[in-house]
Amino acid sequence: MLDLTPFGFTPTEGSAFERLLTLGPSSGYAVAKSLTIARANAYQALDGLVTKGAVTLVGQDPKTYRAVSPATLHALISQQQARQLDNLEASLDQLGRGGSASLQKFSGPREFGHLILRAATRAEDTVLFLGPSSAAVAAAPIWRKRAKEGLDSELWIYGDLPQLPVEPAGSITEANAIEQFGAPLVALVAGEIGVLGTVHGSEMRGYWSSELLIVGAVRAVIRALSPA
Repeated sequence: MLDLTPFGFTPTEGSAFERLLTLGPSSGYAVAKSLTIARANAYQALDGLVTKGAVTLVGQDPKTYRAVSPATLHALISQQQARQLDNLEASLDQLGRGGSASLQKFSGPREFGHLILRAATRAEDTVLFLGPSSAAVAAAPIWRKRAKEGLDSELWIYGDLPQLPVEPAGSITEANAIEQFGAPLVALVAGEIGVLGTVHGSEMRGYWSSELLIVGAVRAVIRALSPA
C-alpha cells in the first residue's frame, strides 16, 4: 500500500491517488465507491491532490480527476524536499559553526548521491571522489556545475573511465582496494565533509563526518588508492 504521509499527504489522499492509477480518469463518486468512503471525503482528498499537483482535473460535469504518473509524482516530491532542505540549510548556516562534529551513517547509492550533492556543490576547494563509474555518472550534473564555476573535481573511477563533464583523474582497480582495505571503497572529500564506505555490487554503506581527523583519513585513503 502506498504511503505518502511522510511527504505531506493525508492517508486518504494516498489511497485516492493509488486508486486513480488503477481506475483511470474517474469522478469523486467512483473513487469513493471503490474505496468505500464517504463521497465528501473522496472529493476533499482529490481536491487536495489537485492542489499538490498529484492529480489533474480533466472534467467539470461531473468533476473528473486523473492521476499524474508515478514518475511525475516522485519528481514533484523530490523538488519539494529539495526546496525544504535548501531552506533548512540556509537557516542552519545563519546559526554559525557551533556544536561538535559527529560520525553519521549512510546507506545506499541514493544517500551517497545526496551527500555529493549537498557537499560538492558548496565546496570551493578541490573535491576528491573515488568510486564506481555509476556513482560518478549519477553525479554528472554536479561535476558540470563545478566545472562551469571554475572549481576543480578530482575523480578516481573503478575500471573503465566513463564519459563525464570533467576528465577523470584516472582509473583504479578493485583488487588494489581489496588488498589494502579488505573491500572496494567509495570515498569523497568535499569542503568540510569526508565520506567513506564500502561498495558491494549496487549496495553502498559507510559513514560521513565533518571531524577533521575523519576528513584527513578519507583524503589519505583516496591518495593511497590513486596511482598519482
